[in-house]
Amino acid sequence: MSRPAPGDAGRARRWQAALDRWSSAIELRPPRPAPSGGPIAFIDLVDRQTRVDFDRLAALDLAHCEEALFAHEIGHHIRHPHTLVRARQHQRFLRSELSALAHAWALPRLAAEASRGQHDGLLNLLYDLLINTALRRWYEAEFIDLYRALSGDGVEPIFGFYLALYESLWYLPEGALIGPATADALSAIDPAWRTAADACAQFIANRPDNRCLQLVRLLVALRPFFAAGARMAEDASPEGHDSFGGDLPTEDVARVMRPAPGEAEARRWRRSSGPAPDVDRGEPDTDAAAGAGIGAAGVPGVGEGDPVRDAQAVMRGLCDETAVALATYRRLAARSPIEAPPSLEPGEPEVPGPTAEWHVGDRLESIDWFASLTRGGPPIPGYTLHKRTWLPADPRAGDRAVPWIEIYVDMSGSMPDPVQSLNHSIVAGFILVDAATDAGGRVRVVQYSHRFEAMPDFVQSPRPARAALLAYVGGGTTFPWAELLRSARRWRRAARVVRVVITDRDFCHNWRRPGDVATRDAAVEQATAHGQLVALIDHGEAAAHRQMRRAGVQVVEVEGWQTLPAIARALARSLFPTEGGDGRG
Repeated sequence: MSRPAPGDAGRARRWQAALDRWSSAIELRPPRPAPSGGPIAFIDLVDRQTRVDFDRLAALDLAHCEEALFAHEIGHHIRHPHTLVRARQHQRFLRSELSALAHAWALPRLAAEASRGQHDGLLNLLYDLLINTALRRWYEAEFIDLYRALSGDGVEPIFGFYLALYESLWYLPEGALIGPATADALSAIDPAWRTAADACAQFIANRPDNRCLQLVRLLVALRPFFAAGARMAEDASPEGHDSFGGDLPTEDVARVMRPAPGEAEARRWRRSSGPAPDVDRGEPDTDAAAGAGIGAAGVPGVGEGDPVRDAQAVMRGLCDETAVALATYRRLAARSPIEAPPSLEPGEPEVPGPTAEWHVGDRLESIDWFASLTRGGPPIPGYTLHKRTWLPADPRAGDRAVPWIEIYVDMSGSMPDPVQSLNHSIVAGFILVDAATDAGGRVRVVQYSHRFEAMPDFVQSPRPARAALLAYVGGGTTFPWAELLRSARRWRRAARVVRVVITDRDFCHNWRRPGDVATRDAAVEQATAHGQLVALIDHGEAAAHRQMRRAGVQVVEVEGWQTLPAIARALARSLFPTEGGDGRG
């Protein structure tokens, strides 16, 4: 734990006192000065650093609120939201629900703003309310001074309604936080704003463990202000619209896209308490994909029917777009898995069989003395000595087949960029990567178009293979027959490799006009002699398919990539044929 600067002994004591309000076991870095002109205080949940604009605090005559502000920021670190993943989950949920409500309220502009993250600051207000209420018994007076100084007697209706929640929840006298001008602005929009604030405050207090439900209740209470076009100033909260840190690691993005605790209950409450979308008028049912936790541009949950584009829309600004696409493809591939079947190993000779005569030269330990002596007479080889024979047990399930899979995926201009929109061939690639690596095998990816990009070697980890699948080449289509030949020759002694080409009918053209027929034929011969060559072709040509099959290629015909479960089953039959089958698609 770093030390405060010299001369800051009083500040260090106040920081430690603020830490002790939460727990004596907490260790966080002491606060650092924040740049001027920004929020009065903010935190970074990546490096766990708190920053405070001490000069602005002094200029507002709020130096006596320093410890309260420290305790408030520490509350963000350890409770609300505690982690950057949880903050991003709640931001994603806020966008989804506010967009759903906006469409139900016939406020399309609000829906568009929500999907762009323009109202993400409302989440921070909820966090602030919960933290300040937990610290109220020590710092109530300081928090009142802080909010009075920040808001003055402005006429921000949304922030004014938010301050009314404090007056209700803390049983403050009317006007303790809300000045006359703000009260007039609230009354002009909603004459019953105090009653609405009381109901909202009590609801939040009575649901302390469901952050998503509290958030939806706050959004519903703000409906009159949204309808009036009210907006919240960015400096209404001490932290402004801060998002609690920078970029998430790639592996955390999938966690953000999973439902946060309480999401399902919050959605059920919203559906039962608010106006339902009018499907007959063309308003979308935004709960159709609620469990996925992602949504479409404008209407999180559904929309364009493209899960990658939908996810990118609702996660814009929260996570790296490539990481969002990666998480989306992983989720889609998990719906249609291919599992390597167990191999059958012959049973060991462990079942006793009938006895046979023992002769000189047979192994002594094979004599069954019990069977020999019970026959009576002296032990005479070939007459009274017998040996026990052993029969093999039934075949038993052995270890799983360990596949090596090399994926040639068509990334020409006829295929969409997988990071920008759904590319079904990439989903098929993810399914193959999972099949190989889950079974303990290895995988290699070759993307091709007018040129190709290949992984240098087979890998056991799915991460580099997935990253290679998301690369985009674009341009014309030329299958790399020379690379296939080089690969088949290089790894022919390493393992029996299954090579899968994921493509469309352009591959049929590449087959008929390969540029070098001898290279094509040698590549196919080597690939099929030392493994399998499977062509997964969308809307191919029957004549070309027949030629491929005669050359030993296993063709899996695809009539539209939307039938991925059926495609996965066809791939499984080709990659792991059952006993007696030829494995051809």
